[in-house]
Amino acid sequence: MPGNLGIGHVRYSTAGCSDLSGAQPLEAHGKLGDLAVAHNGTLVNAGVLRSLLEDGGILFRTETDSEVLLAMIARRAAKGLESAVAEAMSAVKGSYALVLAAGNRLLGARDPHGIRPIILGRKGERWYLASESCALEAVEAQAVRDLKPGEVILIDEQGPRSIVQDLANDRATCVFEYIYFARPDSRIDGISVMESRLAMGRELAREWDIQADLVCGVPDSGVPAALGYARESGVNYGIVL
Repeated sequence: MPGNLGIGHVRYSTAGCSDLSGAQPLEAHGKLGDLAVAHNGTLVNAGVLRSLLEDGGILFRTETDSEVLLAMIARRAAKGLESAVAEAMSAVKGSYALVLAAGNRLLGARDPHGIRPIILGRKGERWYLASESCALEAVEAQAVRDLKPGEVILIDEQGPRSIVQDLANDRATCVFEYIYFARPDSRIDGISVMESRLAMGRELAREWDIQADLVCGVPDSGVPAALGYARESGVNYGIVL
């Protein structure tokens, strides 16, 4: 496929139906031109915002909360891309990391609490945004840094620049990223997922010293924690499941 910009999405829906109509990226057309968004997270006030937008004449094609986010951005298009995204982020509540393609510009945003992860990467003159650092390694790109909570990054022909940083609240990264969601070879906010799971297992062994014959983990995310437990407790590790 020819072009100099693209976005993709490989995650199932957490709001609405997981069917083809809700497959991302989602597209919209307006004063900003053609828009496409890929969103990881869950908006807790999507129902209220959806109702308000429908009262204002906005039509929705899917049941996903991601389309509400896209509609919020498109609705404020007259103010320009940067203002539209900043205002939409101020209105929505919940967790999100998103990438937005708008013409020849790529935009990435992280929710004000940093609940969902998103990282900036580089390979030569190419720039990447990904929900996990392991995705950068897959294309042989180098991780540059994690986006800060509430930060918006715009990437164009001049490269990336931070355009919004004043929405941040106290950091509250989702602990389930480290426990279950993320791949073990990823790093989130500078913390190794593999090392964090090993540490959880070691701490569990210190808090619960169980006399047992064998320690096993439930594949896949439970395995590193079981290894940590085995190493700390001295109980042998074995593969059972």
